[in-house]
Amino acid sequence: MDHSERRELNNGFSLALGNAVELVLTPLVFAAAGHLVDRWLGIGPFFAIGLGAFTLGYVAWRMYADYSRAMQAEEDRILRRGRPGGEPA
Repeated sequence: MDHSERRELNNGFSLALGNAVELVLTPLVFAAAGHLVDRWLGIGPFFAIGLGAFTLGYVAWRMYADYSRAMQAEEDRILRRGRPGGEPA
């Protein structure tokens, strides 16, 4: 494995770890903030569940959008490389 392949592999691992941490910690932080609001208001876990679920949905949607954008760019790059002169169809 040459240096550029190893660098690309390490970048992939780094991106995956960052996404995993973001997918877990961001909703957890917002759920904890919601828990503090719930305790302050003296009500059930409505804000904790609501903020945690909303944030989890947003983070998942954003990761999906980023992935779709990256895959579209990669597909365009591959198709452009296959054409004579590097021009798209």
